[in-house]
Amino acid sequence: MIDRIHKILRQKKYTASQFADKIGVQRSSVSHIMSGRNKPSLDFIQKVLIAFPDIDAGWLVSGRGNMTPAPEPINDNNPPDKKEKPVQSITSGSDGIIDEELFTDNRKTTKRSVSPDNQTAAVEKIVVFYKDGSFREYSPR
Repeated sequence: MIDRIHKILRQKKYTASQFADKIGVQRSSVSHIMSGRNKPSLDFIQKVLIAFPDIDAGWLVSGRGNMTPAPEPINDNNPPDKKEKPVQSITSGSDGIIDEELFTDNRKTTKRSVSPDNQTAAVEKIVVFYKDGSFREYSPR
């Protein structure tokens, strides 16, 4: 894994100190890993993947595949200037109402509520997911 970390440093043009600061670990931790004294922990690997979301996790851990995933093909529904893929949220309550929302670039672009009676659905809760894996729930109460 040391050689893959070296490759990240070269590709990103970071020194070991800058890399440590970027991923949020002590500089000595990076030094010990790069020298072979210590092996990277799961926490270290997670911090690398969070700081560099373009790095493929499988490549970092096992060395298989490419450093960065292949770009997705461009079509009319996915213009090249969009950096984030649309995320779809579909929920169904006990009343049979189905809410479908499409989010692109952190903005809601489409919302459709379908109920057996064609009535408007009431919001039960909103969940916001952050890039660091955390989330926050909001309820209208």
